[in-house]
Amino acid sequence: KRDILGHRLRREIIATRLANRMVNRIGMIHPFELVEEEGASLAAVAAAFVAAEQLFALSPVWQAIEAAAMPEQARLLLLRRAASALRTHMADLLRAGAGVVQPSQLIGELGGGVAELSRGADKFLGGEALNQSQRLRGELASAGAPKREAALVAHVADLDGAVGLARLARESHLPVPALT
Repeated sequence: KRDILGHRLRREIIATRLANRMVNRIGMIHPFELVEEEGASLAAVAAAFVAAEQLFALSPVWQAIEAAAMPEQARLLLLRRAASALRTHMADLLRAGAGVVQPSQLIGELGGGVAELSRGADKFLGGEALNQSQRLRGELASAGAPKREAALVAHVADLDGAVGLARLARESHLPVPALT
């Protein structure tokens, strides 16, 4: 850490590592789609990636997917579905201020609400959202994904809309469960 902080190419090294991690996790296409669809810069997309990765605790999800014994087709499907869910969260974060607001500020402002929604996702989901979650779990299981890893990826997808709800709760000073 000390060597990086004092390195004359510190910004370039960090940018390269971040770009590599983003492409490894969501692919080459999603960042450019977000630039086009959201009218954002690549820097803003990278900021949204950093914030989403932290807000939705994706590092343990990816580690679990990579470490579990399963057919490689199932692993690839899990990674694709996780990337798709992450892309949705990134788009929400871009609308919530990524690029204008530092990722650390977004995490600080939205983290509590997103965490509350994450903890209570089972009771907040209903109707079509619950059916969609069950379909995703079934698709992943049919491909040979272990139940735990399928549930982790489905949980990330289940949190679609959490950024907007957390932001609205913060701005309106209302509890997240009441808004949900």
